[in-house]
Amino acid sequence: HQGDGLVHQRFADLAGQCAQSLLKRQQPEGYWDYPAPGWAGRIATVGCVFGGLGLLAGYERTGDPALLAGVFRWYDFLENGVGFVSAGDGRLAVKYFAGRGQGMVPNNSTLVLAFLGRLAAVTGDDRYLHYAPGLIAFLAWAQLESGELPYSLKTPGQAGGRDRIHFQCYQYHAFELQDLAMYYEDTQDASVLPMIVRIAEFIAPSVKADGSTKFDCQDSGVRMPYNTIAIAAALGIARRMGLYDASDAEERAYRFALAQQQPDGGFPFSSGDYRLLSDRRNYPRPLAMILYHLLLKAGEVQAGATSGQRETT
Repeated sequence: HQGDGLVHQRFADLAGQCAQSLLKRQQPEGYWDYPAPGWAGRIATVGCVFGGLGLLAGYERTGDPALLAGVFRWYDFLENGVGFVSAGDGRLAVKYFAGRGQGMVPNNSTLVLAFLGRLAAVTGDDRYLHYAPGLIAFLAWAQLESGELPYSLKTPGQAGGRDRIHFQCYQYHAFELQDLAMYYEDTQDASVLPMIVRIAEFIAPSVKADGSTKFDCQDSGVRMPYNTIAIAAALGIARRMGLYDASDAEERAYRFALAQQQPDGGFPFSSGDYRLLSDRRNYPRPLAMILYHLLLKAGEVQAGATSGQRETT
């Protein structure tokens, strides 16, 4: 349509501004401060990895060497400031906080794996995959027969504490599946494929008959469009990879989530909180995630329409 080019350029400009903002907020050592007062002074691995991925995406679009330099600073801090925990027999888990070994959290390690794979692909340098075999070995070792990855496992030698198997089971696994798929796309390392299959098998039953998804393993009744779209997108990725087909569940989840969209384009954060309450406010992070996952589906629909295939969503 006339004017589409201007709209596309607007989004490209906004993405570039976000990347530059990330670069300005990066500390000279390579990390980003955690913004919440409750964790003041801590450096959270997962937030910083997302920062590194944002800089890397900005560099891919613009070629700005300053953005790539920021990526390298984060990688150096990841390696030397955050560090990894040995889980024995060559297994490695990234630390949850910089310099702290409190718990081995698989969803942090899958995200680091995705970052390392993307960095190696963009730079053409496989040296950035140095930690990948250890991370993969840890994840394969931690995965349960059900396909579930525990939320957190005690660090070897940790005094006190305990393993925490379940926590918002299905949406975390949707992101873990996507991380592993991103790593595979960039590296073609087939060692992660069995884990992807088992995660897909684990999350598919979380989609209910009406298309809503279970909030946790106990199915507390909370409904979050953000979670539901992430699960739908993960199932779509596994299907397109030819690893696991849960098309019915995927389509139901997309339909349910899309039905929650508000006239202004936003999505409510949740409903069914404590059975009765809901939060209909729009929060930037969940909305950004929803948009990202909808774009994955939209790309497939567009490709299908181009090739004459029929899409139902």
